[in-house]
Amino acid sequence: METVYDEHTNVSSYVVDDEREYVLQDCMVRHLWCMIPDYKSGGNVTKCYYADGTDELVHRPMLRLFYDLAKYLAVDLRALHNTMGQRASYNQPRTLSVNMTWIPFKTRKPVGKDGAYGYFNIVVPFTYMVSHGPTEQQCYIHGGHTEPILLLHPPTYVRRKLDAAMMEHRRYVRRILEYMRLCGNPDVLAELYIACHFHDN
Repeated sequence: METVYDEHTNVSSYVVDDEREYVLQDCMVRHLWCMIPDYKSGGNVTKCYYADGTDELVHRPMLRLFYDLAKYLAVDLRALHNTMGQRASYNQPRTLSVNMTWIPFKTRKPVGKDGAYGYFNIVVPFTYMVSHGPTEQQCYIHGGHTEPILLLHPPTYVRRKLDAAMMEHRRYVRRILEYMRLCGNPDVLAELYIACHFHDN
């Protein structure tokens, strides 16, 4: 395995394998909004959707990719708590950064112990739409410019979980802003401004 050091995030990250199948920094730069487990390529891989309208297959199991992403962002999923101080369980929103709060939805019937859940980022430049699926216990979620994704949940459940994830993210951002206000250091706000305009340079 190769370790890559990124000067912008200032973290040493476990991001690239020997064949360079994927680089986790792309998840940040291209704004990853969905990753779902996939069998279509002949293996247990992950299909990733980006806000720029592109998608790609990552030759890694979905949960492995999610854990690698958390590690890249210096987040310990085993110790992760929500903004209410509760341990984040498998079906609750998980915030990894200010632009990533993930909510899991069941997207397939797994084979053996393979994962069944995909993860959807609530912090996206569009509004998720939910429509009825083939049965009452299924629905489609629409995001970006991609084809609808089938979820093995009823529509009311999915809408409720999306609302809960957005509320969790808002509390997370408010807490960060409150910490910044309490520090009373104008340089902190200046750094935030620079970071927000990074892509303009």
